[in-house]
Amino acid sequence: MIEFDDIEQLGSYRSSNKARAEIMQLVREHGLGFLFNPGGGEFTGPNGFRCQITTCDDIEDLNTLRRALVEH
Repeated sequence: MIEFDDIEQLGSYRSSNKARAEIMQLVREHGLGFLFNPGGGEFTGPNGFRCQITTCDDIEDLNTLRRALVEH
């Protein structure tokens, strides 16, 4: 089963509008901030929450954020 049916491969970048929309929903729900950094970017939030993402693969970044929120 494919979770996202709108994936586009752009060179080494994997893009999905649906995955980015879910990321933004999680950002709003959990009151997260975001800063770009040399490794890609990092979500920050209440109680010391931090989650580094690549910013090169929307699906991977969403899954990384999901795992970090569950573990926090």
